[in-house]
Amino acid sequence: MNTDFHTNDIQHNTNKASSQRIEFVDLAKGFCICLVVLLHVFGESAGNTFNTLNLFRMPLYFILSGLFFKQYSGFQEFFKKKTNKLLIPFLFTYFIICIPSIILLSKSSLNLSCFWSCTDLKLQLGIDGAVWFLMCLFFQNIIFSILYSINHQMPFIVTSSGVIGIGGYALNIANIHLPLWIDSAMTALPFFLFGYCIRKYSQILFTGITKKQILYLLISILILIATSLYNDFANTTIIVYGVNHFNVNPLCLYLGGITGFYIIFMFAKFIKRLPIFSYIGRYSIVVLLTHLLYLSIIRNILYKIGVNQELFMVNVCIFIFIILLSIPTIYLCIRFLPYWFAQKDLIK
Repeated sequence: MNTDFHTNDIQHNTNKASSQRIEFVDLAKGFCICLVVLLHVFGESAGNTFNTLNLFRMPLYFILSGLFFKQYSGFQEFFKKKTNKLLIPFLFTYFIICIPSIILLSKSSLNLSCFWSCTDLKLQLGIDGAVWFLMCLFFQNIIFSILYSINHQMPFIVTSSGVIGIGGYALNIANIHLPLWIDSAMTALPFFLFGYCIRKYSQILFTGITKKQILYLLISILILIATSLYNDFANTTIIVYGVNHFNVNPLCLYLGGITGFYIIFMFAKFIKRLPIFSYIGRYSIVVLLTHLLYLSIIRNILYKIGVNQELFMVNVCIFIFIILLSIPTIYLCIRFLPYWFAQKDLIK
């Protein structure tokens, strides 16, 4: 009886907390999007650092999405909400940014090798850069919502999400690809589930840090180090959620993603707020959908003037410049294009 009361009390308080902006969550999202930009700038030249960060840079978003999952008044309302937040930004970016950019660049004398092709319309391997993530997250939300609608008891949700996750990973092994990144959504579903579970059964959204959370943090650091070392030793470092392609042991894949999330989240919880990072974290969707366009333009200009882009400091400067450029970009996008960057609902 006491346990039930405690669980309900936690659920009530976290619901109350989520009705307001939680600053350290924005900061965690800021760190996350910076990792995405950083690894796109440096690529595999970052070596072992890349391999370690790659374990959890995308799972961070999957877990955060599960952390704030709610069913609304029904599936139709949920579907409409996710269409506004994910599907419309996807379509806007693809048809208004990606395709025109490719056409424009292809007519110039600039080198296109650094701009991943947006012109393949197969929809599994095709749409460039980061926009795949929105479609993947859209289907991930839909799948989890359907499971929740069928039976919202935890044994069913945990079992079915686990089976679907294993199924997604098995598709990778069999080299079978589903359209619209559904296979990626399946593989990453356990991360979404983890976010939902820690929201339901822990006090992770409260601002204080408990001794138990510190213990979990230390354990997470050790597990992440061990996972990273094992992957390097076994030479299994391929993690590409965008095409559902992995050669990492599935246990390492999920442990690395979960522990990496926990480390970043606790770090953000301790700091609470850093103005620039918190701001771009709050509007991380704008950075996600525009940074590769900026990266392409910058790399083409540097290529044109003969700058050696393999130099470490050159890439550091590119990264800093893109992050700083994101600040006015966010302002312009949320002011003039709020419907297309998920700040207002287009479909009422």
